[in-house]
Amino acid sequence: SLQDALRSLADRAANTVDQVAGTDSTAAAAPLFVLPAGLDATQLALIGVRVLILIIGTFLVIRVIDKLAHAWMRQFDDLPQGTPRKQRATTVGALFSSVARYTLWPLVVVLILAEFGFNLGAILATAGIAGLALGFGAQTLVKDVIAGFFLLFDDTVHVGDVIKVNGQAGIIEDIGIRLIKMRRLDGELLMIPAGELRIFGNLSIG
Repeated sequence: SLQDALRSLADRAANTVDQVAGTDSTAAAAPLFVLPAGLDATQLALIGVRVLILIIGTFLVIRVIDKLAHAWMRQFDDLPQGTPRKQRATTVGALFSSVARYTLWPLVVVLILAEFGFNLGAILATAGIAGLALGFGAQTLVKDVIAGFFLLFDDTVHVGDVIKVNGQAGIIEDIGIRLIKMRRLDGELLMIPAGELRIFGNLSIG
């Protein structure tokens, strides 16, 4: 009949659209954002409370970590400014606080997004790819930070030492976690990345 023919034609058209659009449920990717079904004002308020607890809890944890780091650094306040032990303590304390911040806040952001229905797996996969790309792009920075960290604890150079790097002599004015500042004898201040300070002579030792 005409009605059956029209129904058959409509079914074929729907199948064709599904194939072109790729809406097959077995091949569909998980959506990035899915709003929880049946969300009402009470559930939304509970989500807001959990988010607020996460933010306040993170602030408190970071504050406690900062206090512990400063309490540990205060043990070296009596030492003269620029001494290796005091410089190492200041650097390690600041590094500990920074690592806590850079670790906790991204984790909290991911948890908050998950509370609002974002696909946690998709977020972590995207963050992993972005982190990998950032790691490749920041290889020099990472190398300088690691080299500076070990330079502080190797006890081979200190503030006030006269060193010679690549044929240039000068006095060390500051040793940071990434950068070493050296004042040349003619007054010029050189900024030397810690990763570049591989071979040098220390005229103040011996």
